[in-house]
Amino acid sequence: DKKIEQSDFSRSAADKAKERAKELEELVKKLTKYYDASKKELAKADAKIDKDKKAIEDLKEDVKKLKSRIASLRKERDTRNKEIQTDNPEENDEDSMDEEKE
Repeated sequence: DKKIEQSDFSRSAADKAKERAKELEELVKKLTKYYDASKKELAKADAKIDKDKKAIEDLKEDVKKLKSRIASLRKERDTRNKEIQTDNPEENDEDSMDEEKE
């Protein structure tokens, strides 16, 4: 009888071990699936970050160009104002007097 009980116990233990192994395999599959999905999301996030960095660099370059253009326009404006002053010194004297009064 003891041998029968032991063999039943051994089968029961083996069945439990097999069931536990299946559960662990399922868990590994789920975790692997989750890990793979996480890697894909991380790759997407990294790609977006790289794209945003590129956009920022492009914007910085645009700002430099605009600042240069503004400086050029100011210089052009100042040159024109000087030309106007030298062409019409009388009017400019009146203008400067008006400005001084204010």
